[in-house]
Amino acid sequence: MDKLQVQLTAILNLLNIKIFRILLFLLIGVVMYSAMYNNVKPEKLNLKLFSVAEKTIRSPITIEDKESTEADRRKAVEQVKDVYRVKSEYAQNS
Repeated sequence: MDKLQVQLTAILNLLNIKIFRILLFLLIGVVMYSAMYNNVKPEKLNLKLFSVAEKTIRSPITIEDKESTEADRRKAVEQVKDVYRVKSEYAQNS
């Protein structure tokens, strides 16, 4: 138990040194960057003009076609019929 306590005290003393703290955070940053690099690395495609692509190429962003969206919305509104219902409670209250 004394050995563990001595080692923990030594580690805490090292953390109090400013340069060691900076080096520790730089090391952690480099390790995390290298571990996550494959997730953010852009994919290179081998394309030739007027040739068929080997796999489907998808855009990383979505662009909305506002005109056709508005036309579809108007068409959907026109297809819904108006529904009116006379409530008998209104006639009784009068």
